[in-house]
Amino acid sequence: MALPWIQVETELPDSPALTELSIRLGIEEDAALGKLNRLWCWSVKHAQKGFVAGLDPIRIIESAVKWLGPKGKFVESAIETGFLRWGDEPPGLILVIRGHHERYGALLEKAEKHAERMRSYRKASRGAHGARTVSAPDPTKIEDRNRRLEEEERDMASLHSPPPPLLVAQIQPEKPPDLEVFEHWQKTLNHPLAKFTAERRRAVQGALKAKYTVAQLKDAIDGCRLTPHNMGQNDTGEKWDDLELIVRNGKQIERFIRNKLDPPKPKATKGRATEADKDWSNFTPKPGEEESFTL
Repeated sequence: MALPWIQVETELPDSPALTELSIRLGIEEDAALGKLNRLWCWSVKHAQKGFVAGLDPIRIIESAVKWLGPKGKFVESAIETGFLRWGDEPPGLILVIRGHHERYGALLEKAEKHAERMRSYRKASRGAHGARTVSAPDPTKIEDRNRRLEEEERDMASLHSPPPPLLVAQIQPEKPPDLEVFEHWQKTLNHPLAKFTAERRRAVQGALKAKYTVAQLKDAIDGCRLTPHNMGQNDTGEKWDDLELIVRNGKQIERFIRNKLDPPKPKATKGRATEADKDWSNFTPKPGEEESFTL
């Protein structure tokens, strides 16, 4: 039994995963949101267990969402951003819609139980050969039947009425590793308006392919924040804290990880320290220069 409505999280339109999906598909975020809604509307009617099986599940899903772009692009992008995943077995034949059971499982089960009770009631009201039996009304049975019907009506009303917003489960798709690293950099180094550009994505994905973990890349970002030279304490006063720079190569990543474990101390910039700022306590003059200073 299909549901007459679907649940959509109120946070989804502003979700980084939706933004990432729209970038990968090359369409507007509202269009990407519309594709996801098409997928969920279709699934409660045709894939009520949350998975799509067959010889070509990619074509089935992309047909359901009316995807007109390159074949496989929508499914590939939805997998990379956490809205879909491949089933465990058999390989390549089952696509799982993430969060489907959490959104609709209990409601679909309730609707199915209601349908089964109605079938049983209709069957019990008929005779052995399918003809409806006629007997004198029993007041007690009539009262019981009316009570059951009222309960059924309340159950069905709850199914046909969307739940209050506060009761909608906030099911968020799993976040792609590269996006998780980007958001950590964005928050840690205070770049709220920065975009996950193609250059930054390639740099992070390159580090992940080189077998650096998400946790290690986050540590490198933390280490950059603790590196005075990169935070602007240098001759130019400029910050060098772009994500692409931090994860550019293994040498950079490992340097910043070390800096997190043992933060470097700020160094005096050239041309800025005065004579009074200098520490002369351990000064040793070079040969022939003793007369140049009054100690």
